Amino acid sequence: MARQPEAAEPSDETGEFPLHPSIYFLHLTLAISRHREARLDLALRRLGLDLPGFRALRVVHRFGSATMGELADFTLSDRTTLTRVIDHLVDTGLVVRSKLDGDRRKVMLKLTSQGRKVYVKGRRVVGDDLMSLMSGLPEADVRAAVRLQQKIVERLGEPEQVTRRLLWLEPQSRRRSRRAAPSPDGHPAGPATTPPPAAAPPPTGRRARGG
Repeated sequence: MARQPEAAEPSDETGEFPLHPSIYFLHLTLAISRHREARLDLALRRLGLDLPGFRALRVVHRFGSATMGELADFTLSDRTTLTRVIDHLVDTGLVVRSKLDGDRRKVMLKLTSQGRKVYVKGRRVVGDDLMSLMSGLPEADVRAAVRLQQKIVERLGEPEQVTRRLLWLEPQSRRRSRRAAPSPDGHPAGPATTPPPAAAPPPTGRRARGG
């Protein structure tokens, strides 16, 4: 049997990009993420932290508390890796575990006062790095890119709860509970707000705090 010719990889018919724009977009997204993660991890280690640990602190700080399942989705981590990360944060006094009221099988994670201090320091490191990348880019272009990534996430076909977490959208039940719950610093949380998607940089010209 004659060998069938291999299908040619889609290319950019205009010649502007080395790959088809759709393929190139996802390639560049991955390249930015991988290289930025490596340098952030190095910078955070000067604080006795690493990038997975910072991301866990960020989620717990953002929502006041979090379950392991929520952390796994929001930080894009597998359970095995996440368990090691949380064990380290607990051992170093940055996070505490507690049982969830009404369901003793679930463990809630909260920041300690030291955990909040370390998180704030880490946020400055991550924010400075983000500003070095995003400063000066037109905000309209950044927002258009973020909206495109949101649409792609929604096309992944994940369950609604997972999709909401990938987009950094709080479950409705958590949003309702946050209206009455105090924030980690002891002050009333106020009306619940929807956090930005994980991939969304803040508007240019302001100090960035993503990572």
